[in-house]
Amino acid sequence: MIWRMKNHFLSIIFATAFALSFSPAQAQVPPVDELVQLKVLPGWRLANGNHMIGVELTLAEGWKTYWRNPGDAGIPPEFNLSRSKNLAGFATHWPTPNIYEDYGTMAIGYKDRVVFPIELSPRNESRAINLKGTLDLGVCAEVCIPVDLGFGIKLSASDDKIDPQISAALAKKPTPARNKFDCDVRPIKNGIMLETTLRQPKLGENEVLVLEVNGVDLWVASTELQRNGSRVTGKTKIINVAGNGVSFARDQVRLTLLSNNGAVESLGCAKG
Repeated sequence: MIWRMKNHFLSIIFATAFALSFSPAQAQVPPVDELVQLKVLPGWRLANGNHMIGVELTLAEGWKTYWRNPGDAGIPPEFNLSRSKNLAGFATHWPTPNIYEDYGTMAIGYKDRVVFPIELSPRNESRAINLKGTLDLGVCAEVCIPVDLGFGIKLSASDDKIDPQISAALAKKPTPARNKFDCDVRPIKNGIMLETTLRQPKLGENEVLVLEVNGVDLWVASTELQRNGSRVTGKTKIINVAGNGVSFARDQVRLTLLSNNGAVESLGCAKG
């Protein structure tokens, strides 16, 4: 299943597909604020001058939202902080998600509650950050809807109290893989085939391999995983939806191996 696409296009597909799948009576859903609530945890200034916050989502019982790669369907969360002041950039630290099987499809995401740690880089480390942002995401139960949540907070440069909720979320990130992975790239009709090989002992049951690339207008299919002892092979198809050639940086290919017993992650193909 192809997952990487612009959220606007995703939202259209997402909403249309489910509108067609349910009758008007079935498609009735509670108000958004009863399905998902957002809270900003103000966090603290780091020793490097950045500021660590947490965005907490609390979901209604039976509802879920998605990881940065949602699996076979869904809208990956997308933060927009462009209206903030004294903010040069930010990085989202993704807690290890869960794997769900729904109606014969695989979803990767979170239920109940999740905290997304976000590391903010101020333009001026000695001044406060006036944070204004939006979060676009999808929430699903028997019906799925796209959601747009707004938030804002002033973050003092003197905040130094570590928030254990954010620390716990950071501790849930995938651990770095011990070994780099090899990449083999070959052309196919309308795109390329990317095959990776990683040496990694089995993490647990229900392993899922996710490959991600950076590039403009690229769609990445779900990864086929094969394990032979400690050898994990992944294979995925990448196409350019604009009809152009496929181009991405090999050192920015991200491999994540998920399971019901943790996850490992590695960035960049091994050189050679």
